[in-house]
Amino acid sequence: MRKSPAPLIDIGVNLVDHAFDKDRAEVISRAREAGVAAVIVTGCTVASAAAARDLCESVTDFPLFFTAGVHPHNAKDCDESTLQQLTELAKHERCVAIGECGLDFNRNFSPPDVQEQWFAAQVTLALQLQKPLFMHCRDAGARFANILTQAGISSSNSS
Repeated sequence: MRKSPAPLIDIGVNLVDHAFDKDRAEVISRAREAGVAAVIVTGCTVASAAAARDLCESVTDFPLFFTAGVHPHNAKDCDESTLQQLTELAKHERCVAIGECGLDFNRNFSPPDVQEQWFAAQVTLALQLQKPLFMHCRDAGARFANILTQAGISSSNSS
């Protein structure tokens, strides 16, 4: 396998998905062999973020990090405990962002108003914890931008 001439970080790996149950270790090994410097495992629900945290803790020979968030497809499953659980996960030293969060008005696996509510809540959480956002937007650009603007985030205040 040919290595990349520049360091690579894979930032959106759904490595805790059951599809990787049989070859998760091999996937990590192939990433290492290909010259991937680090992998960020995506949290799409509280449960998958907790599984990502556990995976990061169990792999000691390769730099794994994770995100803590709820994907817009899963927003319908959020409840009053979601933000507290995400907050606790986000305090972990290997949690590098809040998300994957955002809006997906193409598929609407969760109702749009529910997606908006939980996206806004996760934006606020990221600001409170001073964590980057790992965002998802499909067919919802105007509303997505509006939620970020309402939270005080705009392209003019990014570095």
